[in-house]
Amino acid sequence: MANNNSVEEYLVYLKENANELRQLGKKWGMTEEEINSCVTEALSMTENKEELKKSPKNKARKCWSYFLFALKFQLAFCLLVFVLIAGIYITASYHEPTQRAVIKVIMPYSYEIMRLVRLAAVPLHGMFNISSLYNSECLIENPYFIQETPDCNICRSFKQAKGLNASTFNATKFTAYANTLKPVKLMKTIERNITYSDIRKMYLETQDRLVAEPHQFTSTVPSIQSLSQLFDEDHGEEIDAHENQHIDWHSTTVKASAGLRTLFPRPHYLPPETEVTLEKHVLIDGPNTTAYHLPVMNSSPLHLYTQGSGKRRLLVRPVEGCKEYCNSMLVFMDPGDALLYNRDMWRVYLSTSGDTTSVGYVIAIQI
Repeated sequence: MANNNSVEEYLVYLKENANELRQLGKKWGMTEEEINSCVTEALSMTENKEELKKSPKNKARKCWSYFLFALKFQLAFCLLVFVLIAGIYITASYHEPTQRAVIKVIMPYSYEIMRLVRLAAVPLHGMFNISSLYNSECLIENPYFIQETPDCNICRSFKQAKGLNASTFNATKFTAYANTLKPVKLMKTIERNITYSDIRKMYLETQDRLVAEPHQFTSTVPSIQSLSQLFDEDHGEEIDAHENQHIDWHSTTVKASAGLRTLFPRPHYLPPETEVTLEKHVLIDGPNTTAYHLPVMNSSPLHLYTQGSGKRRLLVRPVEGCKEYCNSMLVFMDPGDALLYNRDMWRVYLSTSGDTTSVGYVIAIQI
């Protein structure tokens, strides 16, 4: 409305000052015909508004105005979210009931939230080391937690573990088998044997950091009850000679994971968006170690056991609620082989099948 009034006022001004405009045109060297044409066009009020709307300049202005509006809206939304989060944080810091309520709401999603934070921070690793900001996972087993029994119909038709060559196994196949919950043996996942000596060499290169970091260590050998006792001195001959021994190094730190990754690289068939959790187990067993079940990790249900050295038998059994409906499977593992399985459906028991020391490696994969 304001624009229409201003146009009408301007036209009235032009009519009142037409003579002055004619004189000004003559001074500029315009002919009488050119002056009349300009005055007629200015006073006609017959401009084509539709053409003005379709003009490139008008479209550019509209696009620019939409962009500015979207930008302002995003800034206002981000500011509102920031103020909301800051308000909740400050309130929870000083008001205990609010704090308990907030923790109760976000607790079921805490791992997923921190996983997104870690994935978002991956590009920063290329610029500087930020490992100290999230050095270890706090994993506490809940003795009162009972795992929900899965649908046993899933495993009724499984007769034996599928055997595939790791060189032809890709990210698409990994995702497919991970979703079917069927155990898969992947032959030659790693190309060389990983022995006690290899792990000890890695340990000696990062000794101070590994000993100081949080970890759990269990051993059936009375003289070896810590990581230092296992690796500070060479116990290779003793381990090879001790038939019934079992050692479990349970690591949950970034620094230990980085060292172990030099021995057990990230499998090439894992999709880029998957995460190998910090929780890992290194298992060192004597030639005739008593059978035991592989560790069950809470960080993720999808587990991957890799045979670093030695030959072993793995008995893959259904979980307690599905034993009557599903078959147990026997898998023979050679050095370099790996077994992919879901701990929600299966429990894996390890026993000997040779007269050499065994080195195993268990990781959890978040998909």
